[in-house]
Amino acid sequence: MFCNLQVRVYVGETTNPSFAGGEPLATLADRIAHTVGPSGPNKEYLYNLCTAVRQLCPASEDQYLKELERLVRERDPEARNGTPEGL
Repeated sequence: MFCNLQVRVYVGETTNPSFAGGEPLATLADRIAHTVGPSGPNKEYLYNLCTAVRQLCPASEDQYLKELERLVRERDPEARNGTPEGL
């Protein structure tokens, strides 16, 4: 099943000092779980992204995003009791 969506894509520049592409997933999860950016906690951005993907395209099989959310929730004491089902 495919989802037909219009999307906007953010592409991080590798020259940006905050670029974290290529980091191991566990390292990235640690960073996301414990850092706050100008718009708030990075974990909240990730959780909102995952929720939106589940709602807008339930057939999505984004294993990378699913695993990243799981790892961040493992590191987030506030989220340990409320891990959503699948992505």
